[in-house]
Amino acid sequence: MQYFIYQENTAQSKEEIIFECKGSKFIALLFPLNIATNTTLDSNQMLRNDILAKLQAAHKKAVHFVWAFRILNEYQQVIEGSSDDGEPKGSAGVPMLEVLRGKGLINIFCVCIRYFGGTKLGVGGLVRAYTQATLQTITLAENLGQILPYQAKDTISIHVKSSAYNKILHLATQHQLEVIDREFLQTSITLQLQGSATNLENFSKEYKNLYYDSNMS
Repeated sequence: MQYFIYQENTAQSKEEIIFECKGSKFIALLFPLNIATNTTLDSNQMLRNDILAKLQAAHKKAVHFVWAFRILNEYQQVIEGSSDDGEPKGSAGVPMLEVLRGKGLINIFCVCIRYFGGTKLGVGGLVRAYTQATLQTITLAENLGQILPYQAKDTISIHVKSSAYNKILHLATQHQLEVIDREFLQTSITLQLQGSATNLENFSKEYKNLYYDSNMS
């Protein structure tokens, strides 16, 4: 199955799309969950809780913060979950999760904020509202080019002299690699880099030409 990820544009503020139904307002927001090989489910939950806390502080008059997430773990298994946050069971979080599944999205956290408009929508109305709010924000992300095909990531470890540290970081950035761990020794550094197989291969070729006396595994 082809998976897709959400890539946030940090240069722009997050645009809020409001879906309205009988006076209630629904605001669905997407957040990327960057999963590294050393990321645990506990740390992933802490990240989600931090996002929720910030949204609750920013939307003090909202009555519900419904959410759904999907991540691909190191064994290529999809871990997912959702919360109705006080809405009738199965009327909010699960419909959002179904949208994420249908779109093949992974490593993503979606939160839908509800401002109550005074009229109860019933279970059917809530399912439609949370589904449409989630679809709207994903469609916006698709139109902005923020939904990208997922590429599996590999990891390499390199051991270099301390004097080469900044150059290695620059080279890693050029090849779109992420530093997921670093260990500073007396005169050397061990780095763990993560990225697509293609980017790691291109990095390795250039790295070996520049630092033939360093170690890589």
